[in-house]
Amino acid sequence: MRLCSYVGLIGSILWCLCACDPGVPEEPELEGLVSVSSFISPQDTLFVVHVQRVQALGTIADGEASAVDDARVIISNENTADTLLYNKDTCRYELAPKNLVIEAGLNYTLKIQLSSGKVLSARCTVPSAPEMPQVKSFRDGDDYRFDLSWTNAANHPYFAIAVQGKGSFELQTPKGTFTVPITPYLDGGSFVLDRQREVNAASGIVRFAYKSIDPALIVLLRNLDSNMYLFYKSFRSADDWASNNDDGGLPNFRPQQSVYSNILNGVGIFGAYNTTILEQEIR
Repeated sequence: MRLCSYVGLIGSILWCLCACDPGVPEEPELEGLVSVSSFISPQDTLFVVHVQRVQALGTIADGEASAVDDARVIISNENTADTLLYNKDTCRYELAPKNLVIEAGLNYTLKIQLSSGKVLSARCTVPSAPEMPQVKSFRDGDDYRFDLSWTNAANHPYFAIAVQGKGSFELQTPKGTFTVPITPYLDGGSFVLDRQREVNAASGIVRFAYKSIDPALIVLLRNLDSNMYLFYKSFRSADDWASNNDDGGLPNFRPQQSVYSNILNGVGIFGAYNTTILEQEIR
């Protein structure tokens, strides 16, 4: 399945959310407005940048029609650069790194030149990788409960953590037997985003882990740059505002939330992260 129908939502969403910034005296003109989204990390095997013409609210999202396919898209640092190529199947700009190496502590610039001559740009700094988390665990019936902890010696301010499971088990039901993957859950949600302290902790559970053969818990701990953190934090606030605003009932009396954008001459996000991965066997 082509990805264009999915990425077509990005432009409309960013138009809706970024235009709601209470600090902006007037909504930006929709005509010619372009949205951008891209994140980079030292773990990248493929650079990806989405560039789309913003569609008005109520418009049926059409990624292929809204995608900007004739721009010049460059990611660079002080020494070298890579020019990304448009992929018509995914409706985005892509490139396996050639000249550019993403390294912690370095600054990177995204530059997009449209066929009209207009230039969009943004900068980000790649954070250091988090320290490896430590795991304490115990068995609770067929479930595996775990407590994670890690230190923040580099004093990096922002992090995100997510967990995945490795393994599956046979679930017997009146309709037959099904192979079901084990699924871990963090107590704070599937994707925890927060400010870091000197010592940090998270906990969770892997359901039915001991029904699986050779199960494992995979922890994805990421340090985020300020752009990525502010984008996701503000996006969550905007999503929460929208989900609690019922047009058919009581309105949400809180101020409408805006989403952080760091794209000069456009809307969207260019951010960076660095990931440490822990794979813990469940015994």
